[in-house]
Amino acid sequence: MAKQPDRPDLDPEDALPDDPREPMTDVQAAQLRDLADKTGAEYDESLTSGEAEERIADLARRAG
Repeated sequence: MAKQPDRPDLDPEDALPDDPREPMTDVQAAQLRDLADKTGAEYDESLTSGEAEERIADLARRAG
């Protein structure tokens, strides 16, 4: 395997993909609750972080 050149501008932590099972953050939960209230949508506390991101975008579009 070829050695990768050192890239000081890349942080190894940033190179790792997000865990798809990671639960939504507290900030995402607050945004979802607010948007669900504004749009009359149901709030689902079991969403993953990625699912919450998509749901926030969808509800934000609906809220205008």
